[in-house]
Amino acid sequence: MNFRGRSYFWRLLYAFFAGGLVPFILLAVLFGTASSRILDTAYRSRTAESVSAAAALARSLTTETAGLASALASSEPVGVWLSGGTRDAWQVSEVNRLFSSSISSSFFVPYIIPIDGDEPLTRGFVPDEYRIGLYGGWGLLGELSRRMPPPGDTVIYGQPHPDSGLSIPLAAGAVVRAEGRAVGYVIVDVDRRLFTDRLGTAAASGGALTDLMLLNDAGCILYNMGDSRSEGSFFFDSSGPDVFRTRVTVIPGFFVCGSYPVSAARSYSARITKAAVLIAFCSLAVSLLMAVLLSRSIARPVHELTVTMKRVSQGQLDARAVERTGRHSGDELSFLVHRFNVTLDQVNALVDNLVAQERDLRRAETQALQAQINPHFLYNTLNSIRSMAKLSGSPEIASMTTSLARILREGALPGGSFSTVEESLSIARDYFSIEALRWPGRFTMEECIDPAILHAKIPRLILQPLVENALVHGLEHKPGPGSLSVHGTLSGGDVFIRVRDSGSGIAPERLAHIRERLREAGERPVESSLNDSSIPVRPEGAGIALVNTHRRLCLMFGKPYGIEIVSEIGQGTTVMVCFPYQETEVPANAQDNRS
Repeated sequence: MNFRGRSYFWRLLYAFFAGGLVPFILLAVLFGTASSRILDTAYRSRTAESVSAAAALARSLTTETAGLASALASSEPVGVWLSGGTRDAWQVSEVNRLFSSSISSSFFVPYIIPIDGDEPLTRGFVPDEYRIGLYGGWGLLGELSRRMPPPGDTVIYGQPHPDSGLSIPLAAGAVVRAEGRAVGYVIVDVDRRLFTDRLGTAAASGGALTDLMLLNDAGCILYNMGDSRSEGSFFFDSSGPDVFRTRVTVIPGFFVCGSYPVSAARSYSARITKAAVLIAFCSLAVSLLMAVLLSRSIARPVHELTVTMKRVSQGQLDARAVERTGRHSGDELSFLVHRFNVTLDQVNALVDNLVAQERDLRRAETQALQAQINPHFLYNTLNSIRSMAKLSGSPEIASMTTSLARILREGALPGGSFSTVEESLSIARDYFSIEALRWPGRFTMEECIDPAILHAKIPRLILQPLVENALVHGLEHKPGPGSLSVHGTLSGGDVFIRVRDSGSGIAPERLAHIRERLREAGERPVESSLNDSSIPVRPEGAGIALVNTHRRLCLMFGKPYGIEIVSEIGQGTTVMVCFPYQETEVPANAQDNRS
C-alpha cells in the first residue's frame, strides 16, 4: 500500500488503526482458533465416552441374555420336557411357569428346541430359523451343533432371523443335556426395542452421538440406532475426516461403533467464533469511530485547505478556506489559512484587472476590424456606381443607391455589434443586387435558409463580405454566367452558413496561404490586424475579408467557431461560417424602414 500517496487524514487513521486495533484483531483471531481446537478435542472425548458407555450397556445386556439361556438350559422342567418321550401338557405348563418366573421382560423371547426335530416350545410364533428340520445346520442352530458348548456356556449369535424379517439383533443359545447326551437347545432372543432402550440412553446421556451401531467381526450391522433398514447389511466406513468415529469391544466378536459429525462440532465452534467476531466488530466499530473522529479533528484544517487549493487550481478564484475561530484560531494552521485567503484576494484583484483590460482590448480590436472592412466594400460599391454612371444614365442607378444606403445604415445602426441572420441576409442581398446590375443576367443568387435560424444573433456585416468575396474574386474572374448560393442550417446548437460560388476557384498555393492566415488569426485574435504586416490590405490580397471576418468571430465566440474555406480550380469556392445559436427577440410587427 502506497502510504505516501494517501492524504494526511488517512495516514493519521492508519496510525491509530495499526497502533490500537491490529493487536485486538489478532487476539480475536487467536481466541477463535483456540476455541475451535478446544471444542474439537471436547467433542472427540465426549464421543469416546458415549461409545464406551453404550458398549458397557451392550455387554451387560449380552451377559444377561446369556445368563437366561444358561439358567433355562440347566433347569429341571426343561430337561424333563426335552428328555421325556410323551411331553404331556403338565410338562408344558411347568416350562411355561418357569418362563414366567425366570424372564421378567417381554423383550426376552425364549425357545425350547428338541434335538429330535419335534415342534419347539415357546410363548408364541416359532420362526423357521429355529426349526431343526429346516435350519438344522444353519444360523444359530448350526453354530450350536458344531460347537456343542459345555454346561454353563452359551453361544452369542447376531441377527438370527435373516429370512423371517424379525428385528432381533442378538440371541444367546445353550445346549440341554440329559444323561450325558444332548437332547435339545435353549435360545433366548433379545428384541430390538430393548437395545434401543438401553443403548439409546447412553447415546442421549452424552449428547454427542448421532450414530450408534452394534456390529460383529464380519462387519455385519446387528443393530443401528438411527437406521433399522441397514440392519443385516455390511458396514463400510466411508465417512472420512468429516466424522468422529470410535469403536469399543463388547465381547469377543462383537463391538459397538459410534460417531458424531465434525460439522456439528464445527457449528458450535462457528457460533462461538461468530460471537467473538461480533464482539470484535462492535469493538472495531467503536474504536474506528473514535479513530476517525480524532483523525478528522487533526486533519480537517489541512483537508479544507487542500480542497480550497484544488478549487482555485480549477479556476474558482472566489474560493476561500474556512478560518477557525475560538481556541484554535492562534495556531500555525490558522495562520497559514489566513495568509492563503489574503493571497487569493490579491490574486483575484489582479485577475479582475486583467479581465477588464482584455475586454477593452477585444472591444477596440473588433471596432478596428469592422472599420477596416467597411472601406473595403465601400470602395468596390462606389466604383460600381461610378462605372454605371459613365456608361449611361439609367434608373438602375437609383436602385443601386438605395441598396448602398441600406448597407451604410446597417453599419451605423445602434444596438451593439449584433444583428439577426435575416437582417444580414438582406444586406448581402442588397450588395448582390448592386453587383448584378453591373452584369445584367450573368449572375444568380440562390438562398436556402432554415427558418429556425432567421432570428439567430450574428455579428454585423459577416455575410456581406463573404458574398462580396465570392463575386469579386470568384465569379467575375470566370467567363460566362455564374451562380452563388447561400445555405443556412442549425445543428447541435450551432449555426452553419455556407456561401458557395461557381467561379474560377483558388490556386492551391494561394488557398494554402489564406488558410495559414486564418489559422494565425484564430490563434491570436486579440492582436490588431492593423498592425499585422503579414496580411495585405489591398482588396486583391490573400483574402483580407475572410481573415478579418474569421478574426471577428474568434474574438466574439472563441474556438472552434469561425470560417473554413474549400476551393478547387475551375469548380468554385465554398466558405463555411460557424457560430453558436443565440436567438434574438424580434417583434412581430417589426418593419424595416428602408428608403
